[in-house]
Amino acid sequence: MNFELIVERMVIEDFAKKVLEHQVLPSFLFLEQKYKRLVIGMSQNNDPIGMAYGVIEHGTDRFFLHYMYIKKEYRVYENVRALLHSIFMAAINTRRINHAMWNFITDDNAEINAHIQLLTSIPYCNVRDVQSSKQFRIKTSDFSHLRKFKIFNPKLWVNRGYGVQKLSECNVTLKDKMRSKDTSPFSYQKKHSLRIDERNSYVFTRNNMQEPMGWILCRLISENEIMIQHFYMYETERAKMVAHSFAAHVFNLIALSFEYLWFDVAQGNRQMEMIVKNYFEPIIDFNRINYNLMVDFAKVNCCYTQNCE
Repeated sequence: MNFELIVERMVIEDFAKKVLEHQVLPSFLFLEQKYKRLVIGMSQNNDPIGMAYGVIEHGTDRFFLHYMYIKKEYRVYENVRALLHSIFMAAINTRRINHAMWNFITDDNAEINAHIQLLTSIPYCNVRDVQSSKQFRIKTSDFSHLRKFKIFNPKLWVNRGYGVQKLSECNVTLKDKMRSKDTSPFSYQKKHSLRIDERNSYVFTRNNMQEPMGWILCRLISENEIMIQHFYMYETERAKMVAHSFAAHVFNLIALSFEYLWFDVAQGNRQMEMIVKNYFEPIIDFNRINYNLMVDFAKVNCCYTQNCE
């Protein structure tokens, strides 16, 4: 079994096509001005069979492991552990980092225990914390169910003098105001900023597009699937009908380009849990659990290449 640190973008994309086939690589993986990317390719007899990737934000000592995959016929404990060890050692050797966050998705609650046991088997890893959220998928063709509710009025925000702007079109001043205002426990700045697709994310504004009042930030899952990664409204707007009107407008925009919409509800976010129950429950097509494992590294001196155990 061979493990290789892949550096060049074209080689990464070619390797990913052979292993992942239909998966879309996240845009943040190639933002070299903000992140140091790490990609490990796993192969047997020159045949690509798995890969893992993540990033280290410049100036930090934390590695974000965002994806790890091995083809089904090779998916045994020893291979999974070896790939995980390889990507961690690449991070440690590259930047001498001390921490990692491993993000993974499952539809089985029991799977979290297997991941923790896997990490525990690696001598230098210590699981410090576990965070979770629930992810739901609905068909955009089922948005008609939401339109039955009067609160989902996609035109109301226009009549009340608000504006909507793509995140990709927002200036630096507007984005700085967003960063300074969002201090909630579910802030996208704390968890999700690496994944945001600015072309399909929207900001709710006032005062001629000068003041942000909320936002819906999304990331691509595949060519026909998109996820609302974070929905935030200023406290002054949360109780107003315009918040739901803004959401309805964004849903209509999403329906023009995507077949499925995912959204993420952090554990403990009671307000969003009630919204799901009251409005979305009848049209939920699929749901799964998203976990973030916080890992601390002990001092270690080892390789990340072939046959490293």
